[in-house]
Amino acid sequence: MEFNIQNILVFVSLGLAILYLVKKYNPKGIVFFCGTNDIAALKGPKETLSDLNIFINKVKSNLPNVPIFIIGIKPTTAREYLRDEEIQYNQAISNMSEEDNLVTYIDIWEAMLNEDGQPNSNLFVEDNLHINADGYKIWTSIVRKELSNYFDL
Repeated sequence: MEFNIQNILVFVSLGLAILYLVKKYNPKGIVFFCGTNDIAALKGPKETLSDLNIFINKVKSNLPNVPIFIIGIKPTTAREYLRDEEIQYNQAISNMSEEDNLVTYIDIWEAMLNEDGQPNSNLFVEDNLHINADGYKIWTSIVRKELSNYFDL
């Protein structure tokens, strides 16, 4: 099976983002990383999860049976003060995925930690927020493993 992978960043409402995806790409699956900036903007895990549910429901109504893969929030030194909220949000997504066979939670948290249980600074650029090439290698490996449960990669 051949895949045309698109990296799309959309700065509009979730509803418009879904309509854009439906009309332009008709995806076989959606890999979605979200939540970190929302929680940093002090929305909190519940409100951020509510926004995610809007997205999921729009996908389901416009793209029935298309699996959604949600990459959990990663631990960072830059946002250590949000650790509890990020863990709470990730747990809520994990719980959601256990109840919905079209939603898969991709846990990258543990893979981003060093042996002391702290964010591995070797995986981040200087701002200690965004991941570097080594961080992306880890993400790629984890995401590919999850996608291979649905697709012939």
